[in-house]
Amino acid sequence: MSALNASLRVNRGDFSLNLDLRVEPGESVALLGPNGAGKSTAVSCIAGILELDTGLIEVDGVIVDEPAAGIRVPTENRHVGLVFQDYRLFPHLSVLENIAFGPRARGVAKQTARVEAADWLDRFDLSGFASAKPSALSGGQSQRVALARALATKPAVLLLDEPLAALDVEVRDDVRAELAGHLSDFDGATLVITHDLADAAALASRVIVVERGMVTQRGTLAELTANPATSWVSRLVSR
Repeated sequence: MSALNASLRVNRGDFSLNLDLRVEPGESVALLGPNGAGKSTAVSCIAGILELDTGLIEVDGVIVDEPAAGIRVPTENRHVGLVFQDYRLFPHLSVLENIAFGPRARGVAKQTARVEAADWLDRFDLSGFASAKPSALSGGQSQRVALARALATKPAVLLLDEPLAALDVEVRDDVRAELAGHLSDFDGATLVITHDLADAAALASRVIVVERGMVTQRGTLAELTANPATSWVSRLVSR
C-alpha cells in the first residue's frame, strides 16, 4: 500500500494536467519541472485545495478524491501536511500557536496541542522563539516553523512546494541540508515540488519530471543525468 497514490486529471482553460504518481512510506520524491508545468496544480489537488476533473487521490490507503464516485474529503481530513513556498505563517499568532494550529484544526484540545507544539519547537531548536511572532524570524527559521506546523498534524503525506525558493542564496545550502535531515526522520511519504536540481538531489531519492502538464521522464537523478529525455532536462543537468 502506497502512502500516496494519485491519478490527477485537471483541465483549466488551455492547460491540462495529466499526472500519475505513487510515493511509498518513508520515500521522498521530487516533482521537477519548469515554471507553469503543473507542479503547484498537482500539490493543490492532493491537498484538497483544487478539485480534480477526473482521476483519484488515495492517501494511506483511503480514497480522498474521486469525482466519478462522488468522493471529496475536505483538506483538514486528508492526513496531508503542506508547506507553502512563502510558508504562510499566521502573522498574528506566536510561533507556538502557529505550530499548535494544525493539531487544533484536527480536533486536538488546546492545551494538548500546545504541549505537542512545544515538543516540536524543541526538535527544531526553536524553543527560544515560542512567544515570538513570525515577523521576528529569519527565512530559515520561518521554514522550520512551517515544517514543524505541517508535521505536528502527523500527516501520512508531506507536500513541500518549492520549500527553499524564498530563502536567500547565502543560507540556502545550510537550510537544504537541515531540511534533508528532518525528512530522513519522517516515516510518511514526501513529495517535493521544485524546479531546482540541487533541491531534488538533496531532498529526494527519485524524480518525476513534468512539463506542460505531462510526465516526460521518471527515475533517479543519476538516470536523468545520464539520459535526459527532453531538451529542458538536458539544459538543467548540463548547468
